[in-house]
Amino acid sequence: MKYFKLSFLITILCVKINYNFLAQNINSTQYKFIENKGQIIDQNYQPNTSVMYLHPGKDYSLHLKSNGFSYELKKVIKDPSYKILIGTIQ
Repeated sequence: MKYFKLSFLITILCVKINYNFLAQNINSTQYKFIENKGQIIDQNYQPNTSVMYLHPGKDYSLHLKSNGFSYELKKVIKDPSYKILIGTIQ
């Protein structure tokens, strides 16, 4: 299982890097990992000390931990029926 996770991570990173090279959308800051110095929080707004490094992508985030990794996929769905009310709260 440990080797599966590692090979999956390497495959995801290689696909991401190769796709961006083929698309000629290369930016020197795209492939960097950010070290967690307490800025990453969990769903309860507490520091997430299990995350060692974060790789933020356009539509995903990859969290490297001491015992594995986790990822978060993001997708924005625009709902035309949702209306924003602008005004003052009294």
